[in-house]
Amino acid sequence: NPADDLNERFSKLPAAVSALGVDVVLLQEVWRDSRAEELEKAFANIGYRYSVRKDGPGFSILGLGNGLLIISKWPLDPQLKVMTFQKVTRFGDSHFFMNKGALKTSVKLEDGLSIDLYVTHLGAVSGTADHFDEEHVKAAFEQTRELAQFIEENSAASLNVVLTGDFNQNPWILKNGVFEKSENNPWYRYLIDELSLTDSYKQIHGDTSTA
Repeated sequence: NPADDLNERFSKLPAAVSALGVDVVLLQEVWRDSRAEELEKAFANIGYRYSVRKDGPGFSILGLGNGLLIISKWPLDPQLKVMTFQKVTRFGDSHFFMNKGALKTSVKLEDGLSIDLYVTHLGAVSGTADHFDEEHVKAAFEQTRELAQFIEENSAASLNVVLTGDFNQNPWILKNGVFEKSENNPWYRYLIDELSLTDSYKQIHGDTSTA
């Protein structure tokens, strides 16, 4: 269910992000067009003049789309690529009613450098021992394969790829609802190895994190 202070959170988001000094913002769970428009206007007022969003193929009963939004101080390529996951992790709850997937654009910086930007939102799994479901984990891994294929197809010639999002997973393996730090989660290892990515969070904070 939506948080009671959702409107307040959204109103504070542009200023809070700007204070971090970032140039590009990649957001998830901006489900409603009206909310996306509010954010685009608010960010534009503080120097983030470019934004892109596009729903992927598929039908959502609730009309929620993929909830993905990219906002930038630098020009963004309007030729977007978008995909919707074919696998759903949890039938019967909100994940079934959303067209989760991935969105791709490119940003060109002042020095001419072009960077491919991806934002994604993978389905959640039941991550506690009393609600653990192996089928959710399998579906999440299939979504990971779909995501990797999407990136490979659209950034094969690019050395500059940034992947961000709500991965709804943990770098460590999930066994019967318990995270085992002794072994990397297969979906995580697959993304890192298949796409030759660097985990920037772990690079900064080390391997002690669990998120």
